[in-house]
Amino acid sequence: MKTLRHWQISPTDPFALRLAADARLSQTDYLDDQVWEVAIGQGDEPALALHTKYGSRVGLASLVPMWLHANRIIYQAQTYVQPPQITVFTPGYIAAEAKILPQLALKAEHIAFDSHTVGALYTLRNDSNQSITLRMELFAQVGMMGQPQKLALVTIASGGHALSMGNLDRLAPVVIVENGGIGSNSGSATSPKIGVNVTIPAQGETKISGVPLCIQRIFVSPCAG
Repeated sequence: MKTLRHWQISPTDPFALRLAADARLSQTDYLDDQVWEVAIGQGDEPALALHTKYGSRVGLASLVPMWLHANRIIYQAQTYVQPPQITVFTPGYIAAEAKILPQLALKAEHIAFDSHTVGALYTLRNDSNQSITLRMELFAQVGMMGQPQKLALVTIASGGHALSMGNLDRLAPVVIVENGGIGSNSGSATSPKIGVNVTIPAQGETKISGVPLCIQRIFVSPCAG
């Protein structure tokens, strides 16, 4: 992606960036082509969010990354040191960059693998001389006919937990965090969260990388770099 133009699109700029399968690069299901939108916020809005309607099956489904550090919950734009800006976009790829802490930078990449599968890659870069430990959690909401839908944490066969986004029409989307699971502050039954603890080494980086397990799932896994 180094050859693509670098932008600095802020929440006040007029834009609507949608993430969808690129027929030139991936499989496309024209009968069920699901589209996601990457949104960046300001003030008390979520700094970064992924939205979809799952092919008009729901009013809106959202995924928001949350960062827990030193007893602080960081997810609103005003809680970031530098809120996200969109820096790169193509039909199947959108990147945003931000600073979560004064010396902790975030690059969030979103990739549409096909019409049914989207992934995320969060790169955390530590510019300080000490390691930084935090927890990343994914918070989800699904609204249908004006009402929030009940989500659930489920056990998966390989061990650990997954976040079920509900049973929709011919669709049961699930969010999985490899090596992650339920934390001590992972929400109530109506707003469960799933996440992973990560440590970013001094002057180093850690990637929470997205690889789809199968159709209709978002899969993220931490790996030190």
